Amino acid sequence: MMRFFPATLVLFCSYAVSQTADISSELESNILGNIAIRKLQSMVIGIVDENGRRYYTYGEPVDNSSPWLNEHSVFPLGSLSETFVGILLADSVLRGSIDLDNSVGTLLPEAIEASGVEMTLLDIAAHQSASARPIFLGELRGLKTEEALYTSFVKPQLLDQRLPAGLYTNLEFSLLALLLANQSETKYESMLNERLLQPLGLGDTKLQSLYFENYFNAIEKRDVNLEAGYGMHSTANDMLTYLEANIGLRDTSLRAAMDYSHIQRAEHDSERLGLSWYINEEDETELYHDGAFFVGWSSQIRFSKSRRLGVIVLAKMYPTSTNAQYEIDPIARHIFDSEVELDNAGLNRQALPRNLVQADYPEGLNDKSISGSVIVEVSVNLRGDVMEASVFESNLDEDFEVAALAAAMRLKFNPRLENGRKVAETGITYRFDF
Repeated sequence: MMRFFPATLVLFCSYAVSQTADISSELESNILGNIAIRKLQSMVIGIVDENGRRYYTYGEPVDNSSPWLNEHSVFPLGSLSETFVGILLADSVLRGSIDLDNSVGTLLPEAIEASGVEMTLLDIAAHQSASARPIFLGELRGLKTEEALYTSFVKPQLLDQRLPAGLYTNLEFSLLALLLANQSETKYESMLNERLLQPLGLGDTKLQSLYFENYFNAIEKRDVNLEAGYGMHSTANDMLTYLEANIGLRDTSLRAAMDYSHIQRAEHDSERLGLSWYINEEDETELYHDGAFFVGWSSQIRFSKSRRLGVIVLAKMYPTSTNAQYEIDPIARHIFDSEVELDNAGLNRQALPRNLVQADYPEGLNDKSISGSVIVEVSVNLRGDVMEASVFESNLDEDFEVAALAAAMRLKFNPRLENGRKVAETGITYRFDF
């Protein structure tokens, strides 16, 4: 076990067994660089294969429950929640209680008018429902009951605004989860716990709406079952257990259901899908899912059944619209294939001046009849201050050069970045015109 924590950065790597590192120097530089430029706040990577488990953590704790960021830190899973629904759908089909071709309309409560609803359970699970338009966050806030969710999918004005194949809304998976639970005459949360979380021993994985409610400052409590399609929270430790079961490294009563959920059911452009899982177009044994979430949380799960390798990436971004654009999708893919390019946007740049400085015209030459330019060369420190300046090129006499050098010392720069780290730079040229 190794811990290294300069300032607020924590890097913690735990190995189940001794082996070569999973994280390339390129990937580690990318992660640390994005922390340095305040795109990425926290990240936990879990990796499992036949050699055991490894964890890599970077950044700050995600809450106040622990001074350390580790494999037990809880992250919202966002859209990864759909994979739990997909496995429970597969389990229900294998139990004979439901069929993939069942129409959603026939499974809705009798009180809900469902004429015109043609999508099936498979349509939802394989992202081919082309049902309602995406429901925006403001509308989500208003959905506090199962009936409201059911009704939102059968409104005529929504059915007239269908999505292209391959696009969907997380609420469709919430709808699917509720229908599965209704068929079993229980609540989805109970079904999830009894048939998936408890059998797998996922003690830190829960369906909850904490982050959602905080985001909206909601006064009324929502029915947590409405968030089945995006409201799961878990840890890297639990998610590696989940991966072990999906890969076949762990015995489980859900083996058949998991395998059933991995089978390709649809294809949209270059994307192939099982029951919520995306399938690698070049290797049908490699499956994955992304879990972008509200206000800067993001996640990805990826595994290969043939390589018996699984990766979970859980991340928290700094909560600004710009910083939330950091793409974590390449990280899991890079661990599988080091040729995959990482998101290096903003990590490297030259020093750039951040203020406009005009050199004073030399005293005694008030008629300003002389014109020309002086190019100075400066050295800039980590703070962006000019430490030294010298004349690089000039077509004017010494008085103008002295004025240019004085002006150069007043320049302020955004310092050079290398892999997100501020570095001093020499040999920067700047021209003053007279």
